[in-house]
Amino acid sequence: MKNELDVLKYKEYFHYGLNFEKNDILDAILLDTSEEFNAAKIDKEKVYVLEKEIEQSEELYLQFERFIKLTTPHEQKWYRKLTKKDVAPDIEERMQELQKSNQIVVVTYQSSSGIYITDRWSFKPDEYLGIHRWADIEGWIKEDILPILKYLRELEKENPYQYCSLFMDTQYARNLNANQETKRIKELYTLFMEMVKPAKSDVSRLFNRIESEEEKNFIQQNCADYWTITDLKKQAESDKYRQKLYRCCSSFRDKDLREN
Repeated sequence: MKNELDVLKYKEYFHYGLNFEKNDILDAILLDTSEEFNAAKIDKEKVYVLEKEIEQSEELYLQFERFIKLTTPHEQKWYRKLTKKDVAPDIEERMQELQKSNQIVVVTYQSSSGIYITDRWSFKPDEYLGIHRWADIEGWIKEDILPILKYLRELEKENPYQYCSLFMDTQYARNLNANQETKRIKELYTLFMEMVKPAKSDVSRLFNRIESEEEKNFIQQNCADYWTITDLKKQAESDKYRQKLYRCCSSFRDKDLREN
């Protein structure tokens, strides 16, 4: 994956809940997305950049809504219930507000389409400009939260197993830290492990040595990559999962015996 997860920062911000201003999060996402697209080498004659920027902003804010709001002990909804359509109005409304205050310029025609942060060369220098707005957003949002949201967006596409695991793990941590009941989350995670392939880390541990290339290939093809930051996975392990794990390892060893 292109982005990596800073586990310590993830625990700090996502396991305990945040005190935040909604507009700070929205502005950080919109302005950062603008900078990212304008810095990239994109053939604007072939790509309608504005649509791409809005879509990316929606994807990032969706991760925030899911992993901050849906994992709170009093909320606790499944992440699939929330989609980009649900957050699109928030992105659109904030874009309009930033336009009115001369903090961004939205260009709709093809060759230059996109969102542009206004700077000191603005036609309205007396107004609160975008470059100043970006500077005023707190550093923890820009430096810590945005990279986590980008990681989650990428993870959802590249490793749905781990994305689901991390979502439930976050719910579990939030409940633990709020002294709330965790039984239901453990039950859900037990079902999750019983439904999906054995975890790569568990199979590797059963081999109990450095795997050969053949073993590595077997694990890659027959196991899933998922883990938890907390001890949720261990707490939710069942006899059914352990049996599946042993069967997986036995199938490789039986195959090895047949070939030799």
